[in-house]
Amino acid sequence: MGAISFSRPTGKESPEELADMVVSLQKTVEHLSRNINSKNITEIGRWIVDNDRLTSMDGDVGMSGAYSGLDDVRFWAGDTTPEIAPWRVHNSGKGVATGWTIQSREGSYPRVMIDPENDLFGAYQSPSQYITMGAMSYDLSETLTPYLAFVDGSSWAQFYFDWTGFALYSGGPFNISVPGVNFYSSYININEFSRVIDFTGTSLAHLFGELQVVSDDHGSRIAALESGLSDYATTSFVWGINNALQTQINSLSARVTALEGA
Repeated sequence: MGAISFSRPTGKESPEELADMVVSLQKTVEHLSRNINSKNITEIGRWIVDNDRLTSMDGDVGMSGAYSGLDDVRFWAGDTTPEIAPWRVHNSGKGVATGWTIQSREGSYPRVMIDPENDLFGAYQSPSQYITMGAMSYDLSETLTPYLAFVDGSSWAQFYFDWTGFALYSGGPFNISVPGVNFYSSYININEFSRVIDFTGTSLAHLFGELQVVSDDHGSRIAALESGLSDYATTSFVWGINNALQTQINSLSARVTALEGA
């Protein structure tokens, strides 16, 4: 639509001429109000008006009324091609949001972030307390594996897959506190039994040591008794000692079993 201009009064017009100018202006305005549309207007406030869309001057923000029979993009931002714009909403209401931050209020926490630079998704309670999901390389190769990380200040833990299978790596103490734990695996690797302790601070290695001492003492006593007593006395006395020592062994074994299941 071309520019619209009106004759301006010079101050020398007669009343009749001024009336004619007002009437002409009125007719033009009425015509525009009844007939203005995308066919006779191309720009409003630096927005480009087309037959089926409204876009910014650079074309990377807009909305469209075009219909192709498919799930057309209706709103978009971030690219001049609506179908690949980082933010877009389709006719069906489905959409794509790239690199968004959802927060309780501006500059505050908690917040949920989709980080396109580090390719991760995170939920943050504070800058030092968060849960993130992403992909990382667990060796020197370029092989990527998904991971889930928990961070609380200087304490952290990661769940991920490596060449051995599912793994848990913790930067601090790791506690399991449940009514019962069942491990369905061919084996469980523990570097040192001294690192497995109960709530009293007693390690599994210490209990094994006590059990070995009792067992060794049991064997020594039986050997000594067998060599110094008659058959009947040996049998009677040994069984008494055996029962007492067996009670100690059962007690220690129960503590070991409880610790292994903790």
